[in-house]
Amino acid sequence: MKKQENLLKILNFVLKMNNKTKKPSNKTEEKIINWSELSLELAKNSDSIRQNRYPKKYEARIQELLYYIRCWEQKKTLISPDDFKDRVSKIDLISVIMGDK
Repeated sequence: MKKQENLLKILNFVLKMNNKTKKPSNKTEEKIINWSELSLELAKNSDSIRQNRYPKKYEARIQELLYYIRCWEQKKTLISPDDFKDRVSKIDLISVIMGDK
């Protein structure tokens, strides 16, 4: 159980590090977003969120949106971060590592 908790801590750390990515570059998924409408939806102001700048409090939501668009572009099956954490927490790592059935 301790190893699962440690794995979840590492996973959370990695997810947080991915969310700390600086402002978006000029990628395809960022080009198809209507940034003005996204700004209206999140911040209730059409000028608060732009492709090259946005408040830190919206960064996680924007990164999540970009992730879903990338998956859609690559035709990948989507797994929400919460589902992923839930699935990882249910894995008996000792059995997997040791090969026990």
